[in-house]
Amino acid sequence: MMKHLIDLQHLVKILLQEILVGQGLHQYVAVVMMGKSGILNQVLKIQKRFPEIDQHLTAPQLLRCLVAPLFAYVYQTMVLNVKSSNPKGNLLLIKRQVLAGLVSAN
Repeated sequence: MMKHLIDLQHLVKILLQEILVGQGLHQYVAVVMMGKSGILNQVLKIQKRFPEIDQHLTAPQLLRCLVAPLFAYVYQTMVLNVKSSNPKGNLLLIKRQVLAGLVSAN
């Protein structure tokens, strides 16, 4: 089990590095994000379907609200190797963070 976790940590580090500096993967990610049926357009469709989501947020802002808490948790546990003492509690916190970011305060 520990070997698989270490392999996963190395994979996450390599992927992050390649996305940041690797031209080929960077271009692929750009197409997946901003293409006609890319993630940003899909996020906007979700925003239109749910009036509870702040309608003033742009697609990149929406995506950041969705991904940032998850990314921080993965970075903490996979890259920094800081283990969670309460995984269920952390997942509930991530859910609250996502909802807080998406819902309009008005």
